[in-house]
Parts: sequence; structure tokens; C-alpha cells
Amino acid sequence: MAAAYTQRKKDRESGAFAKASDLITSLEISPLLKAADDDAAAYADLQRTWKDDTMSPDEKAEIEARALSIPTKLMEVCHAHIIEINSFLPHCNTNITSDAKVGIHQLAGAARAAYQVRDSYIVYTVCCAYV
Repeated sequence: MAAAYTQRKKDRESGAFAKASDLITSLEISPLLKAADDDAAAYADLQRTWKDDTMSPDEKAEIEARALSIPTKLMEVCHAHIIEINSFLPHCNTNITSDAKVGIHQLAGAARAAYQVRDSYIVYTVCCAYV
């Protein structure tokens, strides 16, 4: 929203409009939505590793690695978007910088949630290895 409202005539003249347009383009949401679907599928596969005694150790390791990679990648994407928004702040319409900062907080929350999911997978996988 902050980038969408940094589109005034004076923003075009100052170059802020171009930075706002670049930010809007870079903050594509569809990969984040796909990550949610990928995480759900990876978790279902991970659950199978806990119950399937016939699964090979290599297959289990591959499924565990995939399950860990999705929240890890999400943390990286959130971090990159936070950096992009933070870089945009000096160019943002000063009447709406709070919305840009809210976006940073939302991404930070998503990154923390992804970290928690990843941490839970690691703990559970390690505990299951000793059962």
C-alpha cells in the first residue's frame, strides 16, 4: 500500500515513483502462497516418515530435507523483502511510511513462524531418530 501511494506527481519527479514500482514488482505474493501449499504437502510426507517402517533411510532423509528447506527458503524470502521495503522507506510517501513498516513487521512475523516450523521439524526428527 505504501508503494501504491508513492505515485504522486512529485514522486515521479523525485524518482520515488520508480522505486515504488520496483518494490511492487519485487514483492510478488504468488511464490509465498505456493510455499504454503508446498509446506502442507511436505508436512504430510514428513508424517509418513514417522509411521512407515518400510521406508528406506535415504527416502526419509530426502523427505526430511525437503520439509526443512521450505521454511528455510521462506525465512530467506521474508528477509529479502524486509531489506527491499527498508531500502524503499527513504523514498516512501511520508504520509504512509507506517504502512511500509507494518509490512516489515508482517514479514518478520512470517519469518519467525517459518523458523518455529523448521525448529519443530528438526526437534521431532532428532527425537524420532532415538526412539
